[in-house]
Amino acid sequence: EVIVLADSDMRVTPGYLLDIAATLEAPGVGAVTCLYRGLPGSNLWSRLAAMNIDQRFLPNVLAGLHLGLARPCFGSTIAMTAKTLKSIGGFEAFKDQLADDYLMGEAVRNLGLEVAIPAIVIGHTCTEASFSDLWAHELRWARTIRLVDPAGYAGSVITHPVPFALAALALGGVTIWGVAILSVGSVLLALAARALIPLQLPDIDGGLKGSLWLLPVRELLSFAIFAASYLPLPVRWRGHSYDVGSDGTLTPT
Repeated sequence: EVIVLADSDMRVTPGYLLDIAATLEAPGVGAVTCLYRGLPGSNLWSRLAAMNIDQRFLPNVLAGLHLGLARPCFGSTIAMTAKTLKSIGGFEAFKDQLADDYLMGEAVRNLGLEVAIPAIVIGHTCTEASFSDLWAHELRWARTIRLVDPAGYAGSVITHPVPFALAALALGGVTIWGVAILSVGSVLLALAARALIPLQLPDIDGGLKGSLWLLPVRELLSFAIFAASYLPLPVRWRGHSYDVGSDGTLTPT
C-alpha cells in the first residue's frame, strides 16, 4: 500500500519509516522526500564529495525552500502510496529520464498534491574512490540540476565567489593594493562562511567534522564542475555512459 524508495547509499535512523509514514498521512500530501548530508569514507575523494553535499547542496536547497524557489524530490527518499504511483504512470513513465526523481515529484504535484519534507536529515554515504568517480558523480548531479532549473542553475554562479575573487586578484596584480586587499578579503570571507556551515547541520554519526585545508580545493573543483556542466558531454551512471537529450532522456552511448 505504501512504497518507499531510497538510494542504496543512504543511511537512516531506526525511526525513519515511522517519520515517513506519519508525514505521508498528512492531508494533501502525495509524496515524501528527505534532505540529506554527506558521510565521507577515509579517502580524500569521498571527503571532498561529502563537503559538496554539506557545504553547497544542502544550504542551497534550504535557501531555495525558504525563498519558495525550490521544488525538490530527491532519490534519497521518495515515498508514496501505490495508488499515487499508479496515478502518475508508474515507474515506466520515468525510466529513461536523467531527473527521474524530480519528475516523479512534479507528477505528484500535478495531481494537486504536496511533496512533503519531514524534519529529519538522513545520511548519504560517499564512496568515491578516485577523482574520476568524484568528477563523474558530481557532473551528473550538476547536469540534472541544470536540466530541471536552467535559470536558477545559471544564477547559482554567485555561489562561487572564490574563483572570481582569485581571478580579480590575479588580474589586478599585487601592485594595486585596493584590489588585492578586497580580493583576499573576499576569498577569506567566502571560505569562512563555508567552514561555518557544518556547525549548523544536524549531527549524524560519521558526518564530516571539518576539513579547513580542503576548502579552497573544494571551491575550485565545484566551479570547474559548474563550468563543465554546460559542455555536451555524456554522463556516467553505475558504470554506464549516456548521452542526455534536450528533454532529459538518456540514451546509452
